[in-house]
Amino acid sequence: MEENRKTRRKRHKHAKGLAGSTALFLVLVLFTIFYAGMSIYYRDRYYLGTRINGFDCSNKKEEDVKKIMQKAVSDYEVTVNERYYLKETRKGSELGLSFNDDGTMARIMKEQMPLFWISALVKRYDYNDGQIAVSLDEEKFKDTFLHLDAFNDRYLVKTRNAYSNFNDKTNKYDIIKEVVGNKIDKKLFYNYMKGEILKLSPEVDVAASDAYAQPRYYETSDDIVKSNKKLNKYMKTKIVYDFDDRKYVVDADLLHTWLSLDKDYRVHLDGDKVKEFVTKMAEETDTLGGTREFTSIAGNHVKVSGGTYGWQMDQNNEYQHLVNAIKKIKREKREPKYFHIARCRASNDLGDTYVEVDLGSQHCWFYKKGKILVSTDVVTGCVAKGRSTPTGTYYVLYKQTNHTMVGPGYRSFVNYWLPYMDRGIGLHDASWRGSFGGSIYYYNGSHGCVNMPYSAVQTIFYNIDPYYPVCVHY
Repeated sequence: MEENRKTRRKRHKHAKGLAGSTALFLVLVLFTIFYAGMSIYYRDRYYLGTRINGFDCSNKKEEDVKKIMQKAVSDYEVTVNERYYLKETRKGSELGLSFNDDGTMARIMKEQMPLFWISALVKRYDYNDGQIAVSLDEEKFKDTFLHLDAFNDRYLVKTRNAYSNFNDKTNKYDIIKEVVGNKIDKKLFYNYMKGEILKLSPEVDVAASDAYAQPRYYETSDDIVKSNKKLNKYMKTKIVYDFDDRKYVVDADLLHTWLSLDKDYRVHLDGDKVKEFVTKMAEETDTLGGTREFTSIAGNHVKVSGGTYGWQMDQNNEYQHLVNAIKKIKREKREPKYFHIARCRASNDLGDTYVEVDLGSQHCWFYKKGKILVSTDVVTGCVAKGRSTPTGTYYVLYKQTNHTMVGPGYRSFVNYWLPYMDRGIGLHDASWRGSFGGSIYYYNGSHGCVNMPYSAVQTIFYNIDPYYPVCVHY
């Protein structure tokens, strides 16, 4: 009984194995028939997933693909995408594009061996290198390319680096953002566009070609930020030259015109402009040897040139100081360095204390703090003998009492002596004269000095100090 059961199990297993083998054989036969059929199918068709110039050629015959390509080339248009939302479209015919069956599609078909069609399930067959059945008339393309609106100056936005700009409302420098322009490197874009057209790309993006000129410096660039910070540091400088009735100020408002940046954004102070400032200030305020025209305290209209009184600035010294003061960001009230100084810094540098001698009227006035302290007739240098008193603006050299004047043919004692020229010409009393004024000076004048009554010169002597001006005029 047990033996019969074992025999039946063996027979069942054998039958089951036989059925399985039969099924596998049938599957293999069917697959072989299917595979052979597909191989026959792909004798004149492109593999599944085949793309040529971006077109899906799956399961299509070569003739069908050629028709697709011919139509694609015939209908082809390309849109050129440019910056600032500019776009332009050109047809393939304008660009010199044409269909050209150069045998490449036949070669692709031949390379795709029908027996290996199944490889398309795991491998991509993408022929998108351009120039497949497409040719380009170089001259026609070049002509159309050069006439693109992208190169029209009317639409040109120039690329510009970020830079520092002085704001006269805040007296500070602001960083002006860079401009990313749309100027194109033609050579670079030419090759890029040509390649995209041969691929029948529907759009060409100029930015993708890296053909745009790019700024070298942006608003966040270290060089820009550092130079702007340094410029604004300079703007804290303030140097004031006070000349009583006028001022010369070096501050942000002026200083920004003296500063510049080189190509590497390093800050430079223009020394020539500093010199121009110092020279101009000296020309407008120096008075030594110049012409003075003013109304005296007594109301006399005076115009006189020359003399030894006045200001003369040491321009080189002042230039050096000013440059150093700017570089050190100083804030100061400054009196310039001088070769020669006077008493008053106002436009009328005589001030309110000075001696005025009118040779024409033979009269002298002494003003102190704006008031007439002495008004007297005088006798000046003898005209007839060629000893006229020189005109000009001078200053009292020193004061002396009990002085004896000695010269060719004379020796005269005076109680008060106030020389204002180093050749022995000055103010003094003249006890030998019985009268002053009028026309005495024509034939009986002095050797060049201003002869005055005793009381008049005494008052001047005790109310004036050296370096105060003496103005002699007609």
